[in-house]
Amino acid sequence: MAFHSHPQIKFSGAKADSLITVDLRTVPVGVYANIGVGLLEPGNVSALPIIGPIEVEGMAISPQQLHLSTAAEPWLVVSVHWISNPGDEPAA
Repeated sequence: MAFHSHPQIKFSGAKADSLITVDLRTVPVGVYANIGVGLLEPGNVSALPIIGPIEVEGMAISPQQLHLSTAAEPWLVVSVHWISNPGDEPAA
């Protein structure tokens, strides 16, 4: 499959390249999408983002996707979480 990138973005298709696509049409009504991008010291998996669903200060945080690219150092981490406040009603 050919990938045509923007002229200012260098995407070579090499082993260390990583492309993430998130279709925000899949986000449920009344839920926020939180997309985190970060770098991780190789082997330091204890520093990975939240893996299981939790509730913090009345907000429900539900992980949906975790991408971990280990082809280069430091590792690349992308996480997608749904965040909702059970007390909030979605806008009509």
